[in-house]
Amino acid sequence: MKLSLKKKYFLVPVLLSVLILITSLYPLPKLPEISFIAIDKLGHLAAFFILMLCYLWAFVKSKRDQFAGINYIVFSFFICLILGGSIELLQHYLPIQRFGDWFDFYFDIAGIIVAIIIFIMLTRTKSIVLVAALFMSQFIYSQSELSSKEFQDELNREYADPEETPLDSLDLIHFTSLEFFPIDENYIVEAKLIKQDSPEFFEMETSTSRRPEYRVWAYAYFTLNGEEQKLTIYQSKKLMNTLEYGDYLFLPFSDLSNGESTYYGGRYVDLRIPEGNSIMIDFNKAYNPLCAYSNRFSCPKVPSENTLKTSVNAGVKKFH
Repeated sequence: MKLSLKKKYFLVPVLLSVLILITSLYPLPKLPEISFIAIDKLGHLAAFFILMLCYLWAFVKSKRDQFAGINYIVFSFFICLILGGSIELLQHYLPIQRFGDWFDFYFDIAGIIVAIIIFIMLTRTKSIVLVAALFMSQFIYSQSELSSKEFQDELNREYADPEETPLDSLDLIHFTSLEFFPIDENYIVEAKLIKQDSPEFFEMETSTSRRPEYRVWAYAYFTLNGEEQKLTIYQSKKLMNTLEYGDYLFLPFSDLSNGESTYYGGRYVDLRIPEGNSIMIDFNKAYNPLCAYSNRFSCPKVPSENTLKTSVNAGVKKFH
């Protein structure tokens, strides 16, 4: 039976908590032996488990922008090991009088409080996660590459799922994977933003008579393939009033590869409202409009102002 993504991540804190419990059975020098069914060890196991859950939800919450896979395991393990080991050493070496099981209980509570504080920091300050990951991890995969690969894998899973796929039934039968360009960090750019103050909404043209309302959120200026580029970033009136997609931004674009290696109608990149006046655009996450797979859909057309005078050999290639 196939586990969902969240269930797979849920196994990580469970297994790491069990590992911490087992390793705690081997006393360090000068530390007393610890029996296998000691109540304090069960308490520490619960504290570390809650710690791991905090990291789990922090990463799942922002998994589009953060790393995953083996780096997630390494990062979580080291943090858990450091905090757990520190708690154990403090209990045995603090120059204060022990007072039974309550002593361990208070340290467990302290561990949980630290975990919650770190959880809040992770969900609010993404740079902390990145810096810690680069410091802890021994792997050479870049954050951007992992993120791009994750996006592409998720897109393949979605298209292979009969309940979510935009593919027609005959295409779904033969579907194994979308075709992507190799991930290329040259197509991950930092763009300077010129935001628009209270712009008016307009009806965007689509492949059908449907006219969804968008507004120009900002103009993005960046360098790609050695040339200065400009794209308009839009915001949906419908989505901006929802809880899940309130910070969603829409970047449709066309380029010189359209009609040859990529879909003739251009492609899209999804973005989120950033902090500050710059934004990262990862063209490795460029995907086709649903209309590229079936005429059952109504898709926004790429505005003429968002035509790049270069080929973007990144992201999804044309279908068929």
